[in-house]
Amino acid sequence: MKKILLLIITALVITLITPQRALVDVPMHAGEVWTEQTLVAPFDVPMVKIKSQIEQEREDVQRNFSPIFRKEVANLKSIQCKEEDVAFVREAYSVGVMPDGEWSKYRDRIIRICDKFNNITSLPTEEIYTPHQIAERLDIASQTLPTNLIYDDKLNKELIDSELKAISTTRNMVRSGEVIVSTGQIIDELTLQKLRSFSLEFESQVGNGDDFYIVLLGRFLIVIILLIINYIFFTKFANLYFGDSSRPLFFILFLYLLMSVLTALVVMLDGVSPYVVPTAIVAIYMMTYFNMRVAIMGNLSVAIIGALFVRIPFDFFFVSFTAGMVAIFMMRHHYHRLNLFKSLGVIILAQIIAFFGVQLIRTASFININYFTISWFVFGALLVLALYQAVYLIERTFGFVSDVTLLELCDTNQKLLLELAEKAPGTFQHSVQVANLAEAAAKEIGANPLLARTGAMYHDIGKIGNPFHFTENQTGEFNPHKDLTPRESAGFIRRHVTDGQDYARKNRLPRQVVDFITGHHGDSRMYYFYAAELGSQGVVEDEEDFRYPGPKPMAKEVGICMMADAVEAASRSLPSYDKEPLEALVDKIINIQISEGQLADSDLTFAEVEKIKALFKAKLNTIYHVRISYPERK
Repeated sequence: MKKILLLIITALVITLITPQRALVDVPMHAGEVWTEQTLVAPFDVPMVKIKSQIEQEREDVQRNFSPIFRKEVANLKSIQCKEEDVAFVREAYSVGVMPDGEWSKYRDRIIRICDKFNNITSLPTEEIYTPHQIAERLDIASQTLPTNLIYDDKLNKELIDSELKAISTTRNMVRSGEVIVSTGQIIDELTLQKLRSFSLEFESQVGNGDDFYIVLLGRFLIVIILLIINYIFFTKFANLYFGDSSRPLFFILFLYLLMSVLTALVVMLDGVSPYVVPTAIVAIYMMTYFNMRVAIMGNLSVAIIGALFVRIPFDFFFVSFTAGMVAIFMMRHHYHRLNLFKSLGVIILAQIIAFFGVQLIRTASFININYFTISWFVFGALLVLALYQAVYLIERTFGFVSDVTLLELCDTNQKLLLELAEKAPGTFQHSVQVANLAEAAAKEIGANPLLARTGAMYHDIGKIGNPFHFTENQTGEFNPHKDLTPRESAGFIRRHVTDGQDYARKNRLPRQVVDFITGHHGDSRMYYFYAAELGSQGVVEDEEDFRYPGPKPMAKEVGICMMADAVEAASRSLPSYDKEPLEALVDKIINIQISEGQLADSDLTFAEVEKIKALFKAKLNTIYHVRISYPERK
């Protein structure tokens, strides 16, 4: 119920943050070819002006605006002039005198003069006087002359704003039933304007009333169906076991939400391409912590979800999906940080090729492709690089493990492995051999070789506490089992699994490594001691005392470790290391494990098991090959 609630909440959040509009696939640039069916206007569509047209009209309003000047009473007595110039001065101030700077600014316009009775008179600026003009006529200094036309800043601002708001965003009309664009038509600027107008009008009509909620419901159904498919696929086909923990599911849903939020933010920014959203990081994270199947489904899902946010959904889906798939192929079991930079380069190249592919279909031309979009791919790759730095934090927060961590853990200088080598040297050597076999087998079938190797190195770590109860650590005739009953001996052997869990917990080993400790024997029977108990007592009262606690292997890598462990240990008991006995031993041991159902939950196929058998045979023949006998030195 908790996981279902998580799916529903995630679907609701993603639905609510998608752009509140009905998406109509409108080409981004003129010159593209309309590949859809002929589009006919289902209703009257006002032609929306393009941004440059509106900006031009705003500039025209401000350039041609007739400003208002308030006429005030000037003190003419302060003006020293000849008697014959008095009439001129009175006439000039009767018309109006404005500052020289403002006269120059508005000299090509008509200005409006408002008197004290709020009567407005319009005059060309050239008919207005300035202090400089009057001073030249009177032959006096212009600084001593007053002005009586005062620019009304507040009123003019209000009038300009009013005129700007009055600018219509539409022009003309596409009538209902009129063809907007035909199939195969190359889209020119006018047609592009019609398409964008239709998109806005369609969204306006659908975005209001009940239609809006219908669209919202449609989005929710798409997302919730996608998340349900994710959950079923992860649990049934991708070997992702959630169990009682919601952490893996929560992490995956968190990634979907994160990419949704980033895409929503980007589409709200003018001039920013949605291709900058680092969707490839989802595939990289899932490859790092889970497996290829989980990564492929996650990559597909985040590309579909992202397509709900953009106006050209197929283009975005295809480019994002391509980037994620390349990331999966390139980042598979990467052990070196340099590989990340190489991978990002290939991802950028793949995005560019995918982008050119969809653009050539749309434009049928190399000229009309927006080459600047390539820069957004680079920015997106840098975001991927930045987000990848959170790998260690995610490991600690969610309890995951990356290949880098596994590489560190399988270093034989690790404290726990050094202790194993010191206290149980035979077990340590056995673990190294099992690790070599497991790593090679994992490579052979496409599993995680580093996880297989690391898990194999720690699978017998529980033998540190009682090393001499295991034959590989015994020397000479000493064998503590001689003084124990078969049931007691079985208890000591069985304990190395539970003791191993304790050592793993104290040393904070990842859960993925602990799975090797608990699962490398499954719940198989300790047949040697079981047979001894049956021979001495005639009956075995509680068979569970002679079985390992399990569980059976739940992952391919653990199943590989189980086979490698049994084969390597049994091969040491052979009287002869000829090819036939070795190969017969491999077949016998693995076939018994299959017949007992020990590998049933490991997701290993019969074809993969056969490959593993063949590899073990080749490896063991190499290990135990006959060497030439050197002559004795005299």
